[in-house]
Amino acid sequence: MNKISIICCINNVDKYNEYTKKSFSALHDVEFIEIDNLDNKYSITQAYNIGKKQATGKYLVFAHQDIRMLDSVDKFEKGLDDIFSLEEVGLVGFAGSKCIRNVEWWSTPPLYGKVKHWEGDLTFNKVNLFEEVIVVDGLGFVIPNRIKSIFNFDESFKWFHSYDLDVCLTLHFLGYKIGVFEFYMQHYPSGRFYGENWQESCEVFYNKWSNKLPITI
Repeated sequence: MNKISIICCINNVDKYNEYTKKSFSALHDVEFIEIDNLDNKYSITQAYNIGKKQATGKYLVFAHQDIRMLDSVDKFEKGLDDIFSLEEVGLVGFAGSKCIRNVEWWSTPPLYGKVKHWEGDLTFNKVNLFEEVIVVDGLGFVIPNRIKSIFNFDESFKWFHSYDLDVCLTLHFLGYKIGVFEFYMQHYPSGRFYGENWQESCEVFYNKWSNKLPITI
C-alpha cells in the first residue's frame, strides 16, 4: 500500500483524537503530521504549509480535526490510486461545485459529493469515482506528493474560510484538474461560520480572484 500523510491543524486534542486520528489510523500505511495549534499561533494556511513540507506520503490529506471516514479503508486507498494515476489530477475533495460565482460555492449548482453533517446528509449529484469540479470544500482534500513543491497555501488567508477555494483555483490555473471523490465522509463542525473572520477571508479572496469570477467548467 502507498503511504498516506494526514496533515491536521489541531486546536482541540480531544476532538482530533476522537474523529480524525481514530478514523485515519485504520489506513494500512499512514503518517500523521500534527500541527499543534492549541495556542493559535498558526493560521490554517501556515499550518498546512508546514505540514506539506514535512509529509513523505504518496498522497497528502489536508484534514480538519473533526472528520471521519464512513466508507471502507480499501475504497479510500484504491480510489486515490485510481484517481491519481491520471497525471492531470491535482486535488480531490469530497464535496464541490462545477461553478464558482462567490465564496458561497454551495449556492451555485451543479454540486457533487456526499457528506454526513450534524444537520443531516448533504447529498448532491452522484459521483461514480471522480467528477471534475472547480472547487471543493475544505473539510478534507487530497493532493499527490508529486505536486507539493509547485504551490504554497496563501498565508493571506488567516482563518478557516476561503483558503480551500483559493488552493483549488491556484491549481486549476496551473493546469491541474480538481475533482470530487466518491467517498462518504462525516464532518462534526463547531463554532460560528459567519462573522468577522468570514468577512476578512471574503475580502482576501475577492481581492485576489474577483477579476476571474465566475468560473465554470
